[in-house]
Amino acid sequence: MKKLSFVCLIIFFFSFTVFCSSGILISDTSTVPKKEFKLNKKEFLAKYGTDDTSIALIRYWFLSRSLNNLLVFGSGTVFAASGTGLTISLLQSPPGEFNGAVGGQIFLGIVAGISGFILISAGYYLIKWSRKKLLQVLRNHQSNQPLPVTIQKKLKPFLKK
Repeated sequence: MKKLSFVCLIIFFFSFTVFCSSGILISDTSTVPKKEFKLNKKEFLAKYGTDDTSIALIRYWFLSRSLNNLLVFGSGTVFAASGTGLTISLLQSPPGEFNGAVGGQIFLGIVAGISGFILISAGYYLIKWSRKKLLQVLRNHQSNQPLPVTIQKKLKPFLKK
């Protein structure tokens, strides 16, 4: 029973992360037409890169998203591999009998837990810093509204002097 619940828990976390990174949770689609926020980096730069701040914002946004995509892919792969190894290890060990594989099972469980946490947090980051959010920030900037303070601090290295 414990093995089945553990496998179900792993499947739940993996499917939850995939659901969160799919963009379904974004509910405010009425303010931005669907196609406009699906532009790639070059198209964003051509259409919205009117000043140095906009260009720096677009470059920062796409760099951080590409690094986070790698983090999601890497941690998802480690999570799946360690979960599979842990499941196979648990299914092959006889119940109630201590063998040398317990240390490996504990290690795989810790690796799966850490990579699952990284996967969920990176999926949240991808939702929070989506292209739709970038488009909203660019439009606010073009209408002479100040950028949020957190974004201003992150843009300083990207601004050309």
